[in-house]
This record gives sequence, C-alpha cells and structure tokens, in this order.
Amino acid sequence: MPGRVNTSRLKKIIFPAALIFLVTIMFTACGGANISGKNNPGGVPAAEQSGALGKQKTGSGNDKLAAEEAGPGSIDEHPPAEVKNPAGRQVLFRGDFRRSGISGAKGLGESASLLWKFKTGESVYSSPAVRRGVVYLGGRDGFFYALDSSTGEEKWRYQAGSFIRSSPCVAGDLVYFGAHDGFYALDAGTGREQWKFALPKGVESSPVVEGDTVLFGSFDGHLYALDATTGLEKWRFDTGDFVGSSPSLLGDTVYVGSFGGCLYALDVDTGKEKWRYQVGDGVYSTPAVDGETVYFGALDGNFYALDAATGEERWKFTTRGVIVWSSPAVKDGTVYFGGYDGNLYALDAASGEQKWRFWTAKAIYASPVAAGETVYIGSHNGKLYALEAATGREIWHFPTGDRIESSAVVDGDRLYFGGGDGYLYALGPGENK
Repeated sequence: MPGRVNTSRLKKIIFPAALIFLVTIMFTACGGANISGKNNPGGVPAAEQSGALGKQKTGSGNDKLAAEEAGPGSIDEHPPAEVKNPAGRQVLFRGDFRRSGISGAKGLGESASLLWKFKTGESVYSSPAVRRGVVYLGGRDGFFYALDSSTGEEKWRYQAGSFIRSSPCVAGDLVYFGAHDGFYALDAGTGREQWKFALPKGVESSPVVEGDTVLFGSFDGHLYALDATTGLEKWRFDTGDFVGSSPSLLGDTVYVGSFGGCLYALDVDTGKEKWRYQVGDGVYSTPAVDGETVYFGALDGNFYALDAATGEERWKFTTRGVIVWSSPAVKDGTVYFGGYDGNLYALDAASGEQKWRFWTAKAIYASPVAAGETVYIGSHNGKLYALEAATGREIWHFPTGDRIESSAVVDGDRLYFGGGDGYLYALGPGENK
C-alpha cells in the first residue's frame, strides 16, 4: 500500500536500535497538520587516537538535565552569561540550504593518503562538518566531538543523552545536532550546552538554520522550527510518521520527506503546507533542490524529480534495488545518488536518463559529494571511492575496517568521513602507504 513501509524489508536495512523502535509502531499513510507553538500549550511555548576516547575537557557540557526529567518537547537550558547569536555563515549536511551535495573545494586529485584517524567509542554514521580548522561530528557512543582538522587532536567532547546519527550544522557561534533523546545547541568553541529541546523519540534529521530559526525532523513524526538562540518552539508540522529526512530550503519553502511516504513543501515561516507528493514507500532521503526541481529517493526503489513550485512529477527513475536511502548531489546537469543495489547512479537532471552507474557490490546508504570533476561516495563494502564525475571511472578507493554510511566532506584538498569501525578519517592527496 502506498505510504506504508514494508517492515520485513526494514529489518534488513535499519540498524538494530532503530529496528526496536520501528517494530513498536504502526506505520500510517502520509498525513499532515501544522501546530503553532503559541497555540500549543501542551508543548514548548507555542593523529590516530589508538582506541582511546581521550580526556574529558573542562566545560564540555556534562552538567545537563536528563531528557526524561525535562519531559517531551521541553527545553533543558544552561545558558552562559551571554547567549550566542546564531547568525552568520553556516556549515551543514549536504553543503548548503538546497542540500545540493556540492563542495566548492578542489578535491584530492588522482590519489589519496591517510593523514590521520580518530577513534571514537562506536560506529560513526554522522557526517562531519568542518569550519575554521575544526571538524565536528557525533557518534553512536553518545559523544559529540570537536577535533583539530589538521592533526585530529581532540579539542573537546560533549556527552549527549543517547546515540547520535544526525549530522551537525555550525552557524555563528553555535553547533546544532540531534540525538536519540532530543535536539542540542552547543557553543562551537567550548562544547558548553546552550540549550536542549528534549523529545520522546530520536532525531536523525540534520538541521538547517534560516535566519533566527533552526529546522529539523524527528522520529515523533514532526518537522520542528525552533528559535535558534533560545530553543523555544515556533511551530511544528505533523507528517504522521517519523522524519529522518533533513529539511531543504528554497526561498520561503522548506522541503522534507517522511516515512509515511510523502515529500512535503511547507512555508518556512509558518509551517503551513503548500503541497505534498505521495510515493510508494517511506522517504528517508534528503531532497536536493536545483533550479526549479526537487530531487529525492524513496524506499520504493525509485528516484523522483518534482516541480519545486507545484509538486508535479517531472520524471521517475527505477533502480535495480529495493530502496534509495542515499541523498542526491546535483551538479552541472547531472544528479548522483546511491542505491541499496550497490550502484552509484548518474542521471541526466532534466530527463532522468541514466548516464552511467558504478557498482560497489554492497549497499550504498551514504550520500555522494561532488567536488571539482570528482564524485566521492562510501559503500557498505567499507571503501570510499573517488570517481570521475563525467564517466564514473574509478580514480581511487580507500579501504576501511567496516561499512561506510557517513557522507564525505571535502574541505580544500582534504576529505573527512566516518566509518562503521568507529574512526573518523582524514585523507589528503598522495599515495597511501
């Protein structure tokens, strides 16, 4: 039935912690309702670190209230003397507001070498964010890390109340991310908690900041809009099923997918629905907006291109696999995305015709990044690939110790990504020794 997730298939594709959650709920066809914060009195006003976790830094934000004490949808606030202003350039999942998957960096070239790797306590599925010489990322060990981008030395860490899969957004002096007990804002320089928005279910969606508002989705089925400085709720939109997709922005419209099987277009200021598009199964993929088109994949195995203004379907491409978990990258008239069938696809952005595909032999959950003339993608086979964007020719690959679901970030001539083996990797140009 359209809009319902095939739970037998999900047992194969969702990590164990999420599976426990999934089998306890009943999936519903896509719905949707907006709730304003001020009219919702029940909620908030309307070099390798050899296996060691490193030392706990002073002021890293461990003086926090547990989520169960704060209650669903409440603020756990520990403000410093002066709350930081979130305004300013931001670094976020998929690179920009539109979630285009494009990096302006030149990339690594014809070969790559390991510069350093940092060992966390568990798998790293979060994608890193890099700004001003610092790499930020979360881990399944429940810690959020800030590392020196040149050396991998730990600057600080913060212990959240549960594991972290959400990728961070760094805006102004704050870094935002979700965990499986709520949503956090930390001081980007010290790791001190600024505020926490406690939720009864997890946040895997990666945030974006628009003006003084931070937006993200939750497993409780809502897309939330919070005041970026205080964490107070402005509005929420109920999709009827959990939201792992990350919101994308174009003008005054926010786009997001839901496991109820819909892609939504909402007014960014009010959360009012503009349109929705129903697909055959859930949408975890983060939509990418390019020009007048929005692109995304779904758990029905299809990849879609819709008119960004109306939601009308422009074309649909059917993969060889059962799901599309990966989020797309769109560059120079080509859209790239990974499939559960192990292929990285390159399609003509205007027509949906396949240009090429590259087979990795294992499922691709990670999302591609396009930098210069190269596309980078990780696979469940444990390898990070560099491919020629025009042809799909393999330039090089870098092997790790486990599956890769973290999406790579290119910063200058360096590349950063997390691994299922618990490491954050930093690669640079040159032959690996």
